[in-house]
Amino acid sequence: MAVLAATAGVLGGYWGRGVVGGLGRPRVGPDSSGAAGAEHSQARLLDEHPIDFSWAPDATRLAYDAPGPAGDRNIYVALVPTGSDVLLWPDRICVAGGPSDEHGPEWSPDGKWIAYVVSGRPDHVYALEPPSSAEGEFPNSSEAPRRLVALPGPAGELRWSPDSRSIAVSWGQFDPEGASIGVLALREGDHGMAESRLMRVAVSASRSLDVAWTPSGDGLLYCSHAGHLPSVWLAPTDGTPVRQLSVGHFDGRPSPSRDGRWVAFLSAPGAGGAEASSRGEGARPQVDERVPDDAGRDTTRVRPALSGARCMVMPAGGGSAIPVSPAGPACDPMSPPAWSPDGARLAFSMEADDRTTAIFVATSRDGDWEQRPAAVRRLTYLDGLAVRPRWSPDGRYIAFCHEWVYQPGRALHLVPAPRSNAPAAGG
Repeated sequence: MAVLAATAGVLGGYWGRGVVGGLGRPRVGPDSSGAAGAEHSQARLLDEHPIDFSWAPDATRLAYDAPGPAGDRNIYVALVPTGSDVLLWPDRICVAGGPSDEHGPEWSPDGKWIAYVVSGRPDHVYALEPPSSAEGEFPNSSEAPRRLVALPGPAGELRWSPDSRSIAVSWGQFDPEGASIGVLALREGDHGMAESRLMRVAVSASRSLDVAWTPSGDGLLYCSHAGHLPSVWLAPTDGTPVRQLSVGHFDGRPSPSRDGRWVAFLSAPGAGGAEASSRGEGARPQVDERVPDDAGRDTTRVRPALSGARCMVMPAGGGSAIPVSPAGPACDPMSPPAWSPDGARLAFSMEADDRTTAIFVATSRDGDWEQRPAAVRRLTYLDGLAVRPRWSPDGRYIAFCHEWVYQPGRALHLVPAPRSNAPAAGG
């Protein structure tokens, strides 16, 4: 489950600008010269308090969790609207709506399954066959959801392997040793996918639930405090020792490029800074906070100590980090950087100069992030906070969550992605 809980009480220092009717309105943003630019269209897709969402591999559908009629979170699938005149998203269907909360949907790369978490004592991982998008209709799935495994602790994130044969899982962020990272090796039964075996790969020694597959499928990227300060680590799935990739600061939210050349992540100065890090000391991060969900219930979502973070890129094997976002404005600590399919662009959530939080896109120079600086342009102009960007698999759109500051609520938006050669804009 991707962790997301940016509320006004937790995100001190973020302030909205004029919430009208409970919805943020698109605004006109300045270009790099200060002149008024073209209006940035925002398609308000949902107003259902989504927390986690995932693209279908064919980019025609999105799976997300949202409150159902009884108040528990359900899993929905909706068609991605086409055409600039489509503002609302009318075509959606509930695909998982049991008596417990279902959340954290993740679409398999082959498009055959949606994995998700069912809350309980213990949490369980389930998978279902998604409905088809043929001719814009949602026929009922022929198979019931399959229970795959009971987790040893509260669920964190789910991430499918590139070959769709395994699921990386994180759990137990409040365990004394830290969160655990494991791999669920899926097996086929007589009637399709069956209960499977969970193997723990690493203990993060932190409360971070970050986990991401390497594009080759032979390792997991995660955040660990084993090096005294939170860093990005690599855990090979063949059982060989884990390896630290980033050093020197409070690092987290790793995100590998699809070509396997780069790893993007968030890095904050943290307590003690580089000097304390070089001595092997430095303060551990602040205690992560439990955050109530929209219904006021205590959840397992946490906020890491990544305040003041910048978006960075480093070679996949580790090495010197390359700044992508500008110094000064802080990136949203709950929003991992999102790669474009071609690896030439990065989307991230960052404070803007109008005291909102917006989605920005950085474009590399011919795909080489070592040739600094990358061109950065602001993509969204909404009151409140635009967070959690995720690029569509075809590269045409960026989906993100929009949150309001003065009242609870959240909506899922879709915006056309900029071209790789688009000029930078102000903000």
